Amino acid sequence: MKRTLLSACIAMTSFAAFAQPTLTATSNTPLAGDKFVAHYLDTAGISWGASGASATWNFGTVTVNSTDTTTFMACAATPYCDSFAGANLASYDGTDYTYVITSAAAITAIGGHSDTNFIHFPDPKVFMKFPFTYTNSFVDTSIAPLFGTAQIMFVDSNTADAWGTLILPDGTHNNVLRVHTKTIQTITISGMPFSSGMTESYAWYAPGFHTPLAILSVDTVGTGTPYVNEAKYYTSASATTGVGTVKANQLSITVAPNPVTDDARISFDAEQSANVALTVADMTGKIVFRTTNVNAGANNITFNTNSIPAGMYIVQLHTNNGSSYVKFAVTK
Repeated sequence: MKRTLLSACIAMTSFAAFAQPTLTATSNTPLAGDKFVAHYLDTAGISWGASGASATWNFGTVTVNSTDTTTFMACAATPYCDSFAGANLASYDGTDYTYVITSAAAITAIGGHSDTNFIHFPDPKVFMKFPFTYTNSFVDTSIAPLFGTAQIMFVDSNTADAWGTLILPDGTHNNVLRVHTKTIQTITISGMPFSSGMTESYAWYAPGFHTPLAILSVDTVGTGTPYVNEAKYYTSASATTGVGTVKANQLSITVAPNPVTDDARISFDAEQSANVALTVADMTGKIVFRTTNVNAGANNITFNTNSIPAGMYIVQLHTNNGSSYVKFAVTK
């Protein structure tokens, strides 16, 4: 009897340790304050590996070539939220914002702001549907503007084709779900198809981690033989996923006087002087002032408004830890 019970306990423990994962909105949706570092890998010799149940993928010894960082913020904590109705979350990579609607059913991108341009998707892009588990699939069609009357349409066929163990340079991750995505891209001009192509990707997810653990992008056209043309894995550097602390609008910025008719004094404290920039933009996103002459500690920067029209403007401070902003008015 004891041996039977012991065998049953071992079997149950093994099943719990290597269980088929299910992604849910609660466990896998990014949260305001999440910050992730993408580690770009040398693609030489990398393969997307096996599909099916209880697979193992080993990228543990692959060389990291570069990194970048993405921070998630509440939409209201970003300068362009008013232009993206319904968005409740935004990601920021140090230059561009992507605006997202999250719900219990899906994560959906509706547009973004890049350089001085607002980008609104005529048909939003669904990144993930919930719940999602092994053998589940969904197809999503999205449209993004290019230039003039040109648009690009994406038809994404997403299938959870495998689950198992993923080995990365930062450690071993059990109970990981892999999603295989085939994307047909069609460029249209004035509604008429102009060109099309196909790409593929593989993304690995783990319940409790709010972004993919790893993504491989596959070129299916270039040489005739599919090969990995980009590979990256993510680590967390945020309070909401267990490491570090990031807060939107964490630096206090003031503009005086407000409204301003001549010189505006922009005051703030910077935690470090490296990789810090301050910009002033109008409500279309056009940058009218930029400086990287920022000191660690207290800063008082004077900006003359005589050469710009009356209206609302955004002061934005970009740092290694994210972005903070304040709005002010110029009157004539």
